[in-house]
Amino acid sequence: MADALFAVACRRGVVKVAIVMQQRIDSILDAAEQREASDIFLQEDEVPRLKINEQISVLGDEPLSLADITAFWQACGANAQGDGDMDRDSGFVSRTNTRYRVSLHRTMGRLAAVLRRIKTKVPALKELGAPEWLLTRWGAREHGLILLTGPTGSGKSTTIASLLQWMNESLVRHIVTIEDPVEYQFTSERCHFTQRQVGRDTSTFAIGLRSALRQAPDVIFVGEIRDYETALTALQASETGHLVVSTLHSEKVADTMERYLNLFPTGT
Repeated sequence: MADALFAVACRRGVVKVAIVMQQRIDSILDAAEQREASDIFLQEDEVPRLKINEQISVLGDEPLSLADITAFWQACGANAQGDGDMDRDSGFVSRTNTRYRVSLHRTMGRLAAVLRRIKTKVPALKELGAPEWLLTRWGAREHGLILLTGPTGSGKSTTIASLLQWMNESLVRHIVTIEDPVEYQFTSERCHFTQRQVGRDTSTFAIGLRSALRQAPDVIFVGEIRDYETALTALQASETGHLVVSTLHSEKVADTMERYLNLFPTGT
């Protein structure tokens, strides 16, 4: 009986500690949302930092403990043990239903995370400052490969989300998205959406893309083309009656072509 009571007490203690650690993360996210921070930097033994209007500032003066950051990793479904995950992309929803894209990683042997806030409202194409006539002309195509390129934070994902929402309002299409993680969640209007997250709904971009070809798609959005198999399948899909939209990290058209071709083995 004593052993049983001790076990219950231990379990209750663990639950209480877990709640306290989650409250710490919740309070950080609350403060970040109130200040409209675009990014949150969490690192073991470091004070949390926020990026607001391209400026980075500290939040409070209490460093995050190993327990704090471990609890957050676990909430994101990652293994924070020493022999666990090294890098992992994930998503997180705060208690205010604000969605984040999360990069879990290690730095100097310590756990860390960077959270980017995902805007809930998809902006209209005309709000982007990009040539709307050109984007809609591309979006109306029935097949081909559209690559939106640029450095991190340049608006690639937002531009594609706006294009997909324009299709949703203007065309009749089955749109399959393969993302890591899913950023904008679409409500089907004239289009029907199938949104799949790598690691949750499909194993990899390449597998998700091959599977999408058997789902009667008209448009396929691949969050990022990272390897030969995905690059080849995207190209084949675009040549067989599908419109494929994706992103690459490059700044010039010539660089984009070179980067894409470099994904293919020499001699192919």
